[in-house]
Amino acid sequence: MEERIVELENEKKQAIPHAVQLEKQQQEIDHFLEWVEDMKGCYHEATYEEKRVALHVLGKQYSCTKTVTP
Repeated sequence: MEERIVELENEKKQAIPHAVQLEKQQQEIDHFLEWVEDMKGCYHEATYEEKRVALHVLGKQYSCTKTVTP
């Protein structure tokens, strides 16, 4: 019985960080959905940061490079 209690406590310790991460992801998604609703028809007015977060929530990767011409 003691071994089972220790085993369950260890499982709980491992599950808590995952639950916290899932909650954070859900908050990001909820924030994104609110943003989409607020920006409907005005996406061209979104800030760089808002666009960056939207791409992140959608799972898109991007990179920007600056080209210098001599």
